[in-house]
This record gives sequence, structure tokens and C-alpha cells, in this order.
Amino acid sequence: MKTMVERNEVLTRYQVKGQSKRQIADEMHISRHTVDKIVWEYERVCLDADGV
Repeated sequence: MKTMVERNEVLTRYQVKGQSKRQIADEMHISRHTVDKIVWEYERVCLDADGV
């Protein structure tokens, strides 16, 4: 499990900096699957909060 700091870093790089999931994984030395999971969980929570 990744810490909140690591999760926030992934999301910041993905949303704010516009980096690809592969680039984030390579630079942070984590698997692409982990990056995918973090982004998916975040997007799911956002969609649930919007009532979609």
C-alpha cells in the first residue's frame, strides 16, 4: 500500500503536470498497475461525489 503522500504525488503528476501513467511509474519506481489503481480509485470517488 502506498502512503497518502505517494498517492498525492501520483495524482499531482497525472492531473496537474499532465504526465502519462507510464512516465509516473518509471520516475517513481512503482508499477504501472499501481499508478492505474490510484488514478482509478480517485476518479471513482470523484464520480461518486458528483452523483454520476
